[in-house]
Amino acid sequence: PNAYQPTAAQSPAGLSSSVGATFKAPAASISAVGSLATADASGLTTMSVKPQTAGDLLVLSAMVATTGFTVSSVSGGGVTTWTKAVGLAGSAGIDEEIWYGRVATTGSSTITVTWSGSIAGHIGEYSAQEFTAGQGSGWATDTTGTLSNGSSPTDMAVTQRVYTSAGGYVDEPTPLVMYYAGDGHDHWHTKDIEGAALTRVDNGQQVGVLAKEGFCFFDNVKYMLALPGAPQSATYVEPPSCSPGQPGALSASMGLSVGWGDLYAASIAFQYIDITGVPDGTYLLTASANPNDQAIESNYSNDSVWAELQITSTSVTVLQTGPGTAP
Repeated sequence: PNAYQPTAAQSPAGLSSSVGATFKAPAASISAVGSLATADASGLTTMSVKPQTAGDLLVLSAMVATTGFTVSSVSGGGVTTWTKAVGLAGSAGIDEEIWYGRVATTGSSTITVTWSGSIAGHIGEYSAQEFTAGQGSGWATDTTGTLSNGSSPTDMAVTQRVYTSAGGYVDEPTPLVMYYAGDGHDHWHTKDIEGAALTRVDNGQQVGVLAKEGFCFFDNVKYMLALPGAPQSATYVEPPSCSPGQPGALSASMGLSVGWGDLYAASIAFQYIDITGVPDGTYLLTASANPNDQAIESNYSNDSVWAELQITSTSVTVLQTGPGTAP
């Protein structure tokens, strides 16, 4: 086995990058007020907030775990007028938007998101954060801010460092890209380096894909340290791996050592496949590393694991798993 390391990712020289919508207030500093509020549930279109200071900015992130929907309007939350800052559809076509408005009324309130159609049967995910730049300061959208997505110039091109049996290495260009994820992870991700899909066993029809599109990976699980060349202690750790808290970074690195793994809990943002409305039946869940063969490997045939599932309206049962599924 070879160590896999996309490394030395570079953005264009001198380019200052930012993610999502960037806000600024003249002659004042911006700081978060209170804690991040989050809510998610099937068909959900509301969330509770409690803004503290009139004049602060309330920022809302909204997403629905399916394709074909956009936010038509936002109301409530102690804000008189909501404005859309930015929106995008990721590689899976899932709409994600950021809206903002100045707090007019403090105290407990409910934000209502109106979508372009009914999202019944689909998971709505929302987060809101209050920010302040000082009472009475005027807020404005920073026109220099750009969105980091699949086609944005703020993405970093990825160079892979391939180690040789002689103890050296060579750096090879790849089609992979890194982008900064501000979805609560707040670090750089390699886009589409992992993937998962759910298909029907009887006809092979795909019924869902993993919502998560980007990954920061590093040594956090001792998988098989008896392998030749496996370090006995972690080589890649965060930080500095994935450059957390640095959306304007001009370089970032991440990797996995021989014999080590990277564990993702089910609770991590977007670590799911939406099965709302999926008919009862037997399904095959397949998870793959390097699904598009964009990273250089000596063997591309051992990148996937699978689990056969029995899904009903009330339960999911694992029937059997493929080799390597349970470390």
